[in-house]
Amino acid sequence: MFWKKNIIEFQVYGKPPKKTTGSIWSVNSPQTDLVINLRQKAFDASQEKGLKEPIQGPVRLELIVYASNILERKDQHDYLGDLDALVGGIFESLQPAPKNNPELDIDPKLKNGGDIASNKPIILSDDAQITSIVAKKIKNEKPSYTVIIEKDSSSNS
Repeated sequence: MFWKKNIIEFQVYGKPPKKTTGSIWSVNSPQTDLVINLRQKAFDASQEKGLKEPIQGPVRLELIVYASNILERKDQHDYLGDLDALVGGIFESLQPAPKNNPELDIDPKLKNGGDIASNKPIILSDDAQITSIVAKKIKNEKPSYTVIIEKDSSSNS
């Protein structure tokens, strides 16, 4: 595997997927379109860098989330979400959907998604590879987020 500068960076407009009760992969999940948007941007960025297969070994992930309401959750429809739920949603979206859960009914838009289908890894084979995280929320009127992924050379693999 060869890719320039060992960094993949991409920006997605809109909110990131959140890890909540139930699977982000499930039929009728409110996260489905958000997962599709993330997976498509991640796939496009990996292709631009020449990544032909998922990164092997430890990786570092940085997440910067921009939204108008990053703090006030009580009775606020525009609250972005807690940072841990947003990080979890990003992690889950970059790896393939779980194969060992017979009760999981994967949304057809994700299951039949071509290059970004639920059974395909996008950049990572397993979120256990993430050994370092930097995440922050920043106030901004237009919701978006930036993901930066690079090999973690500081970690022993």
